[in-house]
Amino acid sequence: MREGSGLPWTTVIAATALLLVLANLLLTAGNRELRNEANERQQFINQSIRLNRLNSQLIRSLANLAAQNNDEQIRSLLSANGVSFTINDRRRQTAESAAPSG
Repeated sequence: MREGSGLPWTTVIAATALLLVLANLLLTAGNRELRNEANERQQFINQSIRLNRLNSQLIRSLANLAAQNNDEQIRSLLSANGVSFTINDRRRQTAESAAPSG
């Protein structure tokens, strides 16, 4: 090796390798944080889907109960929360269609 050539190539290569290792560590930590955040969001979405099904069943049950018992309190509770429903009285519809016309 020549005396005035500056840093030896092995030192430059070692320093570059060290910088690459440090960059890899930083990127790995950042990826881990992003994966954790994505997993938390996915868990929230999955829980929301399950709760949405439960909410739909609960609303349907309350609407059926209000219709069967003609319960104004349940109707107003549902209405206050943006839920409206109509009662299809099948017995009345069947009786009207069976009655002779004319």
